[in-house]
Amino acid sequence: MHTLSLHALSKISIVISSFFALSLAKSQCEICQDIVGDFNKGLQKTLKSNFGGGNTNWEENSLGKWKTSETRLVEIVEHHICTDNEKKCHMFYENHEESIEDWYFNVYKNEDSADSLKEHLCIQTSKACCPQGQYGKDCTDCPTSGGGICSSHGKCSGDGTRSGSGKCECDSGYSGELCEDCAEEYYEQLTGSIKVCLKCDVSCEDTCSGAGPKACDDCAEGYVWEDNSGCQDVDECDGEDNPCESNSATYCVNSAGSYTCEACSPLCSSCIGSKSTDCKDCVPGYEKTDSNETTSSCQDIDECSLKPELCDRVPGAICVNTEGSFDCKCKEENQRIEDGQCIDIVETAEETSTDSENEKHKETIENSNSEKGKNRKTKSKKSSKPKSKSGKDSGKPKIDIDAMVNESSKLPAGQKRKYRTLDTMTLCSATGLYLVLCLVFHAEFFKTSLVTIIYAVFIYLYSGQYA
Repeated sequence: MHTLSLHALSKISIVISSFFALSLAKSQCEICQDIVGDFNKGLQKTLKSNFGGGNTNWEENSLGKWKTSETRLVEIVEHHICTDNEKKCHMFYENHEESIEDWYFNVYKNEDSADSLKEHLCIQTSKACCPQGQYGKDCTDCPTSGGGICSSHGKCSGDGTRSGSGKCECDSGYSGELCEDCAEEYYEQLTGSIKVCLKCDVSCEDTCSGAGPKACDDCAEGYVWEDNSGCQDVDECDGEDNPCESNSATYCVNSAGSYTCEACSPLCSSCIGSKSTDCKDCVPGYEKTDSNETTSSCQDIDECSLKPELCDRVPGAICVNTEGSFDCKCKEENQRIEDGQCIDIVETAEETSTDSENEKHKETIENSNSEKGKNRKTKSKKSSKPKSKSGKDSGKPKIDIDAMVNESSKLPAGQKRKYRTLDTMTLCSATGLYLVLCLVFHAEFFKTSLVTIIYAVFIYLYSGQYA
């Protein structure tokens, strides 16, 4: 069962890898267009190579020769074409090198720009692309309506390439086989003889007959119809039914077609806004600075000033005000409140014993370090290096590797360590999965450690039986 699952996984990995490889590969038309773009850049960068000004007549004559010189062509090809070292790019150039040279020496010399290279190389010679407005293997015309491809409101699938279906891919707001209709939530408007589709007002449910809220066929949620003005926003925060009442520490903020509940200031238990002065009521321990106003800021209540007797229940204690509350503390610094009275703070027997043991331990360490220092001084007067039979120093003592391995592995005596083994099917499956991850996340993922980690974990989990 284990072998069958690995076999199936291997096949799936291979299929997925092939799919992604094909989807990421450039078409012949794209490669040709890249070469044309690179060649044009090379022409611009080598426009006046080795000419720095001076004699104008001489420079014009020299540049005329330089324009289609073989030296310039070699510089463009070597330094500007297929700079990413893509194999397909190099192959395409090699297959059509003569065509490029023919254009360079015979066509370009009579032109002021390199615009004709695409037509010459990609369409006429290599037949890798189609002219704009055509698609597919036979360069079929794209569908037109209203004087333009896809009614001038969309793109023809495969336009300008030897692939694609020729179907219209409509722009936002347009629909129909030829993009001649307006999509839902859009309305039609004529600008001269040109029909355009514009978006309905935000207050409209789905469809409308024109611009503005009065043209809505139905009002969207959060809006209500009014005879004079059409669909208007409902202010959910206005009125007795406050949708934020379930959480009194929030206030309601109206928005177009909806509302939000925002948090009050931390000192407010209820409020009408986000400011500290917008409090309707204060949290416990605070009071409004102006009780006559509907809203105001909140300030701390000094409970100790209002009721000095708050801590009288604890003899020897005083009241200390805190932010939003109060605390009872003993007058004497070396006392604490326990069981309703102030008692002296003393160390327990356990704490005393622990301190004593710590002191003894510290003293033992100091004595041990002192003895080690004396021993080092004594040994320094003698030669402690072991010598070999030849009389020379043997250097560092030998390290028992086997003992270190046994110690680190902690295996019982006589028992060998077990290692996982890989069979061919496991390795194939792991490699396929590794390739899929790299293709999905593009070439940069080869440089990261994440794929390598996943690859290693996969091999470990799905490896063969223990040896």
